[in-house]
Amino acid sequence: MLFRIYVILFGGSIGIAMALIARLARTKRYYDPEHLPLEFGSFVAASGFISGALIAFLTTLVAWNTIESTFSRIRFILMVLTFGFLTGFIRGFINPISVSSFDLYKGFLTFNESLDLIGSHLFNGPINASLEAASSFNTGLLGGFIFAAGSFVMWLTLRSKNQIISYMGSFSVMLILSTLMILISSTGPPELLAKLD
Repeated sequence: MLFRIYVILFGGSIGIAMALIARLARTKRYYDPEHLPLEFGSFVAASGFISGALIAFLTTLVAWNTIESTFSRIRFILMVLTFGFLTGFIRGFINPISVSSFDLYKGFLTFNESLDLIGSHLFNGPINASLEAASSFNTGLLGGFIFAAGSFVMWLTLRSKNQIISYMGSFSVMLILSTLMILISSTGPPELLAKLD
């Protein structure tokens, strides 16, 4: 149970990083990429967290039934590909809705206009999701690799016979990697981050 919670939080933080990098790279791609303002970035980050946490939850259901499961290279590769692609796909559904929610929050849209726009986003969801997954494929692969590697390290520490290493090690790995992902994606050099997408 602890493993699933840690992996979901870790997947959500990688989802935040992937969403912020994808949005950063598309703001002024050929000019000067810049980080999102805090308010708007929070709405984009929320869509990233939801998509990353959802796919991380589903991954733990499929990849590791219990902490006693054995490691498999094929399972590791499938985790990289699945997390990387499906997080972008789910974010493609959620991100336009979060942007409309931001517009409603700022007063750019009325409530009825935002409902119409959200309905339109849901109708166009499969197209938006496919485009988002395809356009953020490189970032998705990188995020999927970081997710699979971090999950593997958490899994190894939780399997330790030493109770301190088992609980504190996996929590520390989750906390340190999650914090690093969010800090790098929100404060790192925009020119370098834009090249990742």
